[in-house]
Amino acid sequence: MLYCKKIMFPEKTIRQLVLVIMLLWWTPVMAFVVEQASSRLQDGAYFIDAAVNYEFTDTVIEALENGVPITVDIHFQVRRADAWIWEKDIVDMHRRRQLRYLPLSESYEVTDIDNKQIKLYFSRLAAIDALGAVKNVKVVDDSQLESGEIYLMEIRSTLDIESLPVPLRPRAYMSSDWKLSSEWSQWQIRP
Repeated sequence: MLYCKKIMFPEKTIRQLVLVIMLLWWTPVMAFVVEQASSRLQDGAYFIDAAVNYEFTDTVIEALENGVPITVDIHFQVRRADAWIWEKDIVDMHRRRQLRYLPLSESYEVTDIDNKQIKLYFSRLAAIDALGAVKNVKVVDDSQLESGEIYLMEIRSTLDIESLPVPLRPRAYMSSDWKLSSEWSQWQIRP
């Protein structure tokens, strides 16, 4: 006769194990890189320029080539350098851009969703470069910042899974091929 003893795990251990699995499952792949990020004070406001290098997975490129528009979210933050974690950010702003393949003209469309600006490119590489060009984005007015205080400006970009067609979202949530992001790029300013 085969006897099997039932093993009991404490509830706390099970919760910790589930938490670890969820963290590993939801951790984005750092496939994007924010390069050359900088800010400048002009006409009483700070503007950001940056270049985001997008390295899309083969799965994302295949979806793009089959008519699925790809949307990226560029996230900007400004906060005091020594702010407590619960302090509200001075700026927490998102800009969204979309890349779409147009098979009839064999071209790519890059749309700045917030500004409703559309540009066409005849090469996927040129379109992806344009998608990552962050130029002249007004982030914060100088009047919102205290003189002599040190502030952190931050930027990062992620692939927006919520903008995918509904039937594709469950697969995207389950696959690391779709959870693409950059790390935060940050630098200090002193008004």
